[in-house]
Amino acid sequence: MTLVIPDFTGMFAMVDFNKRLNGTTLILPDKFEKRISYLAKTLQSLNLRKERLVNLEDPTFEKEFVVYGTDQVEARYILSPSLMNRICALQRKVGSSMMLSFKNDKMYMAIEHPYGFFSLNESKNLITSDALELFYEDITNAIGIVEDLNLNTKIWKR
Repeated sequence: MTLVIPDFTGMFAMVDFNKRLNGTTLILPDKFEKRISYLAKTLQSLNLRKERLVNLEDPTFEKEFVVYGTDQVEARYILSPSLMNRICALQRKVGSSMMLSFKNDKMYMAIEHPYGFFSLNESKNLITSDALELFYEDITNAIGIVEDLNLNTKIWKR
């Protein structure tokens, strides 16, 4: 069997989630919803892995993301309405595809970036372009993830 690993260019972050989880919840960009809306749920439910499609009640979040989880109740517990709103706001802020997963007491996040994270477009001149401002924006976005998602608030006991 051949394992195919797609190329990924961007930022990967691992953040404490302050809650021990028993299952796995996976949040992926919803590429189907925008193109074939009514058929998207059917296609997404054909996932053959152990994670099952999790349908959520937030139409804005559902339009942007598809959620799979090993435990439907736990996935809904993690993805509170306020966290779904913050994830959507972060997606708009960074302006590119995001993938998240929750496992054990961690949140893993990958944000696509066309030239790599902390990398500058080779075609830009450092003196005459906004390349350094974009680099600064990458740094501030990375630093702000915990605050943007409000992950520094301890609402659960370990």
